[in-house]
Amino acid sequence: MASTLPVPQRYERPRSTEPPPDSPKCHIVEALGEDKTYKYSFTYEKATLYEFKFTRAPTPDPIDPCFRCNRRVLPKDQLKVDTFLYHKQCFRCRICGLPLTQKTYHRNNNNNKDDYEVYCRTHIGKNIAQIQRGEVPPMGIEGHTMPDGQGKKYIVQVGWNEAYPVLLYLVISYAYIQACVCTFMICKSFPLLLCLNRRKLYFAVNFPQMETNLDDHFNHHSPFLDSSSEEITGTTAKNALPPPGSSISPVPRPSPANSMTNVTSRSMNDTSQWTHASPNASYDMMPQSSALAASYAHSMRNFSHPKPVLKSFEDFDTTGVFEVQPLLEQRHKEEQERLLRFLAEEREKEMKRLDDTINLEKEKAAEELLNSFDQMSLQNSVPRSLVEERERIEDHFQHVRDERLRLVTDKISAEEKGRNGKMVDRHCQEMLMLIGEKDREADRSSLYDHSMKPPVETPDCKKSALYKSPAVFEHIDLRAIELAGRDFDNHTDLAKELTRDCHTELEKLRTIFRWVIAMDLSKNQVSGITRPQQLNPLMRGVKTGKETYHQLFKKLCSYAGLHCEIILGYSKGAGYKPGMRMEGNAFRNAWTAVFVEGSWRLVNCTWAARHVSGHRDNLPLLFYKYDEFYFLTDPDDYVYQHYPDDPAWQLLDIPLPFSEFLNLPVVKSPFFNYGLRFYSNYGATLTTDTGMVEIRLVTPKILGFGTLLEPVNKTASDPRQYDGRVLLRYVRNEAIFSVALPGTGMFYFTVYVGDYWHSECLESATCFLINCPRMSGSPSPPYPPVPFFGPTPVMETLGITADSNVDPLIVCNSDYLEINFKLLKDLKITHTFQYFEVEDGSISDIDRYVFLRSRNDKGANYLVRCPKEGFYIFSLYAADPTAGSDANNLDCAVRYLVICQEPSPNVAQFPKTCSRWQRCTLHEPLAGDLLTDKRYVFKMDIPQAVEVFVVIGDIYHHLKRKIGAAWESQVMTGPVSGTARVIARFQAGKDMSTFANMLEYKLVDDVETEI
Repeated sequence: MASTLPVPQRYERPRSTEPPPDSPKCHIVEALGEDKTYKYSFTYEKATLYEFKFTRAPTPDPIDPCFRCNRRVLPKDQLKVDTFLYHKQCFRCRICGLPLTQKTYHRNNNNNKDDYEVYCRTHIGKNIAQIQRGEVPPMGIEGHTMPDGQGKKYIVQVGWNEAYPVLLYLVISYAYIQACVCTFMICKSFPLLLCLNRRKLYFAVNFPQMETNLDDHFNHHSPFLDSSSEEITGTTAKNALPPPGSSISPVPRPSPANSMTNVTSRSMNDTSQWTHASPNASYDMMPQSSALAASYAHSMRNFSHPKPVLKSFEDFDTTGVFEVQPLLEQRHKEEQERLLRFLAEEREKEMKRLDDTINLEKEKAAEELLNSFDQMSLQNSVPRSLVEERERIEDHFQHVRDERLRLVTDKISAEEKGRNGKMVDRHCQEMLMLIGEKDREADRSSLYDHSMKPPVETPDCKKSALYKSPAVFEHIDLRAIELAGRDFDNHTDLAKELTRDCHTELEKLRTIFRWVIAMDLSKNQVSGITRPQQLNPLMRGVKTGKETYHQLFKKLCSYAGLHCEIILGYSKGAGYKPGMRMEGNAFRNAWTAVFVEGSWRLVNCTWAARHVSGHRDNLPLLFYKYDEFYFLTDPDDYVYQHYPDDPAWQLLDIPLPFSEFLNLPVVKSPFFNYGLRFYSNYGATLTTDTGMVEIRLVTPKILGFGTLLEPVNKTASDPRQYDGRVLLRYVRNEAIFSVALPGTGMFYFTVYVGDYWHSECLESATCFLINCPRMSGSPSPPYPPVPFFGPTPVMETLGITADSNVDPLIVCNSDYLEINFKLLKDLKITHTFQYFEVEDGSISDIDRYVFLRSRNDKGANYLVRCPKEGFYIFSLYAADPTAGSDANNLDCAVRYLVICQEPSPNVAQFPKTCSRWQRCTLHEPLAGDLLTDKRYVFKMDIPQAVEVFVVIGDIYHHLKRKIGAAWESQVMTGPVSGTARVIARFQAGKDMSTFANMLEYKLVDDVETEI
C-alpha cells in the first residue's frame, strides 16, 4: 500500500561557512525529483555523524509494496504492521530513522488523520519545523552528557561549503587523554593514540579509500606532539585543526545500494561511549567519517572488516609469537597458583568457622539439657535416659551440619568459579594483546590487531558457505584426536602442535574444537585423596570444578589468536519438556561464540561431545559421540535450543523475545543433522478440539522415523491404548504425522529419526505438547501397525513412479479405485492387499479384492475394491530381474493406506491371476464371481498368444482373435457351479504345445461374498 502522507515542504540546508558553535546540528532535506521520486535526508551532528535517508518511488510496486519506500518486499524481509508491509530496514521512525519494533512504534494522529507513518516516542505528534526550531530533540535516543570540564567536543571541519561535506570528528577531553596515557603505555591497544604516539596518523583510519598521510598537519599544528619527543603533551584539540585554506581531497560518497533506506550511525549517543573504552573495546566504536559510516551502517553484510595480520601457523612462528607466549603463560600460572592457594585457605577457614559454630550450638544444647535434668530431679520427676538425649542431640546437629555444609560448599564453589572465570577472561585478553603487539610489529599500517574485540553482529553467511562437508577437515580432525592422547605441560606447546598444519582461522578453530571434545576425561578422574597439584596442569581447573570446558576452550582460542566469548543463558537441554517454565537456575547453561573468518560464530564444545548409552560385549557402555551440529551453528537454528541473557548474542537480525523462545518446539541436533525443516511455524504447544493433530516436516530424502505418544500425567492406564495413534506418510519431500488422540488431556509427542528408512537406531529429533481440553465426537480408531505409508528408496532406485496417487492416503467411497504406476524398465512386481481389524488389531490377507488389470513395459494398472468399512493396506513389491542373485528378493517399493467409509453394497471379488498373467490386460469381466446360466463377454489382451480358451468343466470355449493381441468372445457359464479358467498357448519355448493358466473365476449361484 502506498503511503498517503502528503509530501512536506522542502527545507534547504543552511549555507554557512562555519557550523553553529557549541550546539548539535540537525539538517533535514526533502525534495521531489523530476520523476516524482521523494527523497528525504536527516543528518544529526553531535560528536559523531548520524545520517538517515530514504527514497520513495513515485508509484507503489504492484506486488507487496513497502509502505515506506514503495518497493516490493520479499517474503523473507517482510514485516507486517497492522495492514501495512515494511522492509525490516525501513521500519524506522519517519523523522529520525530510529529502529522500531512492533512494541515501540507509535502512530501520529496530530499532523494528519490520514498519517499512517510510524514514529518513535520522541517524535510522536511532532513535525519537522519543531525540530528545526529546536523545540523537539532531533534524536529519539540521547546519551548521557559528561560533567562540565570533561568530554568537551571539538570538530574538525573540512570543506564545509561543499554540498555534502566530509567531516572528521575528533572527540577529545583533557581528562580522558590523561586517563588513557597509562593504558597506552601498558598495552598500546588504542588505535588512535597509537597512531599519535608513532607521529603518523593515516587518513585510512577514517577514509580507507584514501591513503593521505596527515603527518605534516600533526607535525606543525598538533599540540599533542612535540618535535623533540613522542610524548603526549597537549591539553586541547583546538589547535589541531588544519590551517585555513588547507586542501584535503574529498572522499567520494558511496553509491546507493538496493535498499531504499540508508542509516549511518556511528554512535547515536554522545562521546562517552568510546572515550571511556577499555583495551578490549570494539574497534567499530572509533569515530569515523560520514562516508565510511554511511557505507558501514547501510549494510554490514557488505562491509569488509579489517583482517588480522597474523593468521596462520607460519605467521605466528616467523613473528616470534610462540617465543613470547611461554613467558606470559608462566606469569599466568603463577597467578593461578596463588589463586588456588588463596581459595584453599578460604575454604578451610569457612569449614573451621562452620565447625566452630556447630560446636558452640551443641555445647549450648548440652548445657540446656543438664539444666533440664536438674529441674526434673528437684521435682522428683523421672527423667529420660541421658544416653538417649545425647544421641538425639548428636543426630540433630549432624543433620544441621550436613545441611549447612551443603549451602556453604555451594556458595564457596560459586565464588571460586566466579573468581577463576574473571582470571581466565583477563588472561585471554592479555594473550590477545600480546599477539596484537606482534601484529603491529609485522604491519604498522594495519587497521586491526588481535587486541581489538570485534563488534557483535549477525554472521554474513551461512555455515554451509564456510565448508560443505566435515570431510574437508579430515586430516585436521585426525591430528587433533591423535594429540588428545598425548600430555602437554603448557598451553603454548599444545596450541603450537594443534595449529601446526593450519593455514586459516577456520582450521585453527576446528582443531581446537575437536581436541576438546576428543579428550578422554575419564582417565583423569579425581579420587577423594588426590591433591590438586597432582593433576595434569592443563586439566587441573576442569577436574577440580573451578574451570569449565568452555574456559579451557577459550584459553586455547586466545593462544591461537581467536576471540572467544562465553555466553550465559537458558537451554532446552536434558529433562526439558515443552510447556515447562524456565526460572532461576533451572536449565541454565553456557556456550561460546568465536570470531572466525570475519564473523561471530556459535560453538558448543560440551554439547558436541554427546553422551550416548549403548552396549558392548553385553555390558552397558557410556561413550561420547561427536555432533557436527554444534560447530559454527547457524543462529536461526541455534535459537531453538539456547537463549542468551544478552539478546545481541542471538546473532539474529531481529532478536527473539524470551516468550517466543519458550513457545518454539523442542528441537534436538539430529533434527538439523538429518536436514529436517518444519513445513510451517509450529508452537511448542498444539491445541485441538477434534482429537486430531497434523505435523509436517520437510525432508531431504526418505528417512527412518519413529514416534512416541505419552500422557503428561502418567497413570495406571493401559499403555497399549496409545499404540497405533500416529500415522506417518511420505508425500513428495514431506513427512506428515497425523496424531489421533485416544481422549482428552495433555500429551507429549516425540519424533525420532534415523539415517535409513528402516533404521532400528533412532535419535530424538523434536517434541511437542498436545493439549486437547475437549473433543467433539468420539475418538478416532487407531491406525494399522505399519511404520509408514508412501514410497521407499526402492521405488526411486528401480525407476517406479506413482501415476495417479501421490498421497499414499486414499479414501475409497466407490465401487473400486485404480492405482497406476509408471515403469522405466522391465521389473518383477507383485503385491499384497490386507485388511486391518480395529477391534482386535489383527491383519488378514484379501488378495482377491485387488487385481493387476494391465501390465506392460511402461506401467501397471491395479484395481482395488473394499468390501466393508475400515482400513486397508496395499503394498507393491518389486525387483530388477537383471540383478543376479537379488532378482528373486522383492523389496517393498510403496505402501498405500486405503480408508473405506461407505462400501458398495454389491462388492465382488476379482478373478485370481496366475503366474503367466504378465504384460496382459483384462477388459471384462472384472468380477471374480460369475453367475451360472448367464452369458458373459470375455475380452482381454494377451500378447504372443496363439490360442486362448475359457474352460468351464470339460467344455473349451474358443476366444476369437481381434486386432493385435486382443481376444474376445461371448461365453455361456452353464447351470453347474464350479470354476472357469482362462488358458492360453504361446509361440515360444515349451509353451508351443502346452497351455498356461492365465485367470481363474468362480461360478456361483448368487453374489454373496465375504472376506
